[in-house]
Amino acid sequence: MGASIKTLRDRAAKLGYRLVKFKPKRISDFDLEIAFLHGTLSKGMDITAKNFSLRKIKLAVARSPEFDSILDKYIKNKKVRAAYNDPTYKAWTHKTVIQDIRSKGDFKRYKLVERVISKHMNKKLLRILLKDVQWWQTESKS
Repeated sequence: MGASIKTLRDRAAKLGYRLVKFKPKRISDFDLEIAFLHGTLSKGMDITAKNFSLRKIKLAVARSPEFDSILDKYIKNKKVRAAYNDPTYKAWTHKTVIQDIRSKGDFKRYKLVERVISKHMNKKLLRILLKDVQWWQTESKS
């Protein structure tokens, strides 16, 4: 059971394989800044409200001026950066229920925030975190 790595490598080489050591991927600073902004903006929202949704938080992040500064900091290509400010009307089909995103640039911003947040957290974890934020807010007031 306690075979050394050298022994394992030799056995794998005889079979035509090799052992590969993977380094864990580091979370990028871009993702961290967006997640931090998501947390700070969600702190002020009332999660007990009937019309609360995680989409509202993501839209608030996508439309915030702090998000603009994050995009300016990390996206250096002017064409790519201009796509996030595209004011062209976003065409929706009749099957779309929620049509709260009006421009193509807002849609691209929203999808970026959604992709970054869902890469590291799922919906259940976000709800737990937000409930904890709500708990801390009520505790600090008394």
